[in-house]
Amino acid sequence: MSERRLSKRSQRRLRLQVAQRLAGSTVSVSTKKPRIEPTTAFTDHGAEDGDDAEDQEPQREVEATADSIGENRESCGDVEGAEDVEGRLSGDDNPSESGSSAGQHRVSDGELSERVTDFSEDERDLSEDEGDFSEEEGGSSEGDFSKDDCSSNEDMIATSIFRGSRQHMFLAGIWCSVKKPPTCACLAPILEELEDLATNGVKVTVRGEEVTCKARLLFTLADLPAKASLTNMIQFNGKFGCPTCKHEGKQVSIGRGSTRAYGYQPVTLRSHSQHTKYAMEAEATSQVVYGVKGKSILHNLPEFDIINNNPVDYMHCVLLGVVRTLLSLWFDSKNHKEPWYIGRRISEAESRLLGVKPPDVVTRVPKSFRGRGWKATECRTFLLYYLPLLHGILPDKYLVHALLLSKAMRLLLADEISQADIEIADNLLGLYWRLTEDYYGLKHCKVNVHLLGHLSHYVKLFGPLWTHSAFAFEDAIGGLVKKSHGTHDIANQIVTSFILQWRLHVQRKLTQGPLILKSFVDQLDTKSRSTQRCTQLSQSLAGVGVAKTISLDMEDESILKPLLEKNSVVINAYGTVKLWPKMILQDKVTIYSQASKRVTKRNSYTVTFVDPERPTCVRYGRVQKFVCCPPDTPDSVNAAIVQELKVHRCMELEALCFPSDIRCLSELVCCDFVSVVGELSKLAIPVEHIMAKCFDISTVNMCVITQMVCHSEVLK
Repeated sequence: MSERRLSKRSQRRLRLQVAQRLAGSTVSVSTKKPRIEPTTAFTDHGAEDGDDAEDQEPQREVEATADSIGENRESCGDVEGAEDVEGRLSGDDNPSESGSSAGQHRVSDGELSERVTDFSEDERDLSEDEGDFSEEEGGSSEGDFSKDDCSSNEDMIATSIFRGSRQHMFLAGIWCSVKKPPTCACLAPILEELEDLATNGVKVTVRGEEVTCKARLLFTLADLPAKASLTNMIQFNGKFGCPTCKHEGKQVSIGRGSTRAYGYQPVTLRSHSQHTKYAMEAEATSQVVYGVKGKSILHNLPEFDIINNNPVDYMHCVLLGVVRTLLSLWFDSKNHKEPWYIGRRISEAESRLLGVKPPDVVTRVPKSFRGRGWKATECRTFLLYYLPLLHGILPDKYLVHALLLSKAMRLLLADEISQADIEIADNLLGLYWRLTEDYYGLKHCKVNVHLLGHLSHYVKLFGPLWTHSAFAFEDAIGGLVKKSHGTHDIANQIVTSFILQWRLHVQRKLTQGPLILKSFVDQLDTKSRSTQRCTQLSQSLAGVGVAKTISLDMEDESILKPLLEKNSVVINAYGTVKLWPKMILQDKVTIYSQASKRVTKRNSYTVTFVDPERPTCVRYGRVQKFVCCPPDTPDSVNAAIVQELKVHRCMELEALCFPSDIRCLSELVCCDFVSVVGELSKLAIPVEHIMAKCFDISTVNMCVITQMVCHSEVLK
């Protein structure tokens, strides 16, 4: 197929953006909060015919990527065991300037989330002086804190994790049937309560003073069929089926039938006022208007924007939608005549994939491409980490195309996102959408590919994608399903079990009887899982498991000697130390050592660490041992013996042949991965100098390392 080139204006603009991103420089972004009005990178100029002027949205054309930016940047060169934090390899912003300059203004909880939790001036004074609650609608039904309580990025991240944790979820109702539930009948009681909470609130006593606490619904999450029912719109396979914009779509032939495709084009975002107007018109004429069939049950909620408060769920859209489609295109035999088909080499691809040992935070180990459909978490791991395994198997342009999506998701799933990151991700997703039509054909530009263009819009409103994903809710649904143990009256089984568990949870807090009774209630209310003993070694460090007292060999003693001398510590005459199998760092990350022999299918010992001599550099290594020397003394030094790795920019990905019009993106797309080209000397470092756990993609063919993404979502 012919490849459409980008305009010179688009090339120049994105070339500058990417160059600034790679150089770690400050991008000029206003420190003022962006407006809530619907804006996106995928808009055209002018509203639909008949729209009022006040309903027209701010619009701008898509800006995509283009030519080489070699003239705007210097060569990165080799990286031998060290990576400059401020350098171009990782693409990270300068930590010292993070959150301070305009270009590094960071998004943790989204502007709409912050606006919902904001106070008026009088009420802000009340919350500071008298208590933690406000009379204004300062919370949400999902457990938001006030903006004053969440003044730092860390607090915002903690708030988002708090919001999505299962222990703070409410079971509103259960529908067990092969048919879809009647939306109005099921949600009417819930919406009435939400409306009352937003209007009247509840009275609570704070430090002896009675205040009114109000709550508002922050957003709803649903897959596309359920979202169509909630908003009273036609399904995604109908005309104007996108719930966020007015893309009409086009019916195209596929096999013996047809499907609705969404080709790449500028689009106009919907607005709440437009949706209300179309709903009234549809009810008056008994006809569908721009996909709207009538008034939604959500229209009565106070200050609820039916467009902006219904974000795209990346779990359904990206993972179960786009990623599964890519796997089907590449490996399904019905595509055997297509240039992207690699099913003939599926055994080679599987041998690489099954040879990977993921870290412990990845819940599922790799499984065959031939098996049943992958779970969403498996699709996420494949998209973020496993794509380099297809180098040399999947034709370059298709692998590059997939890496565009991977890089965009890495940016939008970070714990903190700068405004520049959002703009770059927006451009990458727009480019992915356009190239999907060029590479795979219009028939494969289905609604999920189109919805990628709206992800950055909702990230601006609500924060990183993991703050408004359905993972936590799907996990809770899975827990409910496990409460049924028969085939009859399933709903009653689930409700009975749920109520018993809830009563145990309440009883656990109220029990003041004998210790044996309290212990019995605790055992019933908590999950049965194996726990290992933790020993607090310092404020930011804990040893896990049983420590062994061993004698150091000559090699380890010589490695430890410089660190011990620096801390004025002397090894005892017997050369004994305590050996820990694993340790927990301050951010609750568990790092294993290679000396721990119990774990064989995981690699949780590959880490990044700070060079004590060069604190601005990040280095890579594999932890061989955790030692405490001398043992059982107040001045003990907790050290990690690390095999340092010699790394280089990812040679496998750099060898890819990028299409000429997006060659400037090669470094941006590949900068998250580094290749291990050898081993350097062993060294001993303080355990506190370990920065993070890495994803080590080591196979017979390659050894690639990348840093972990969306750690906060894993904590949820």
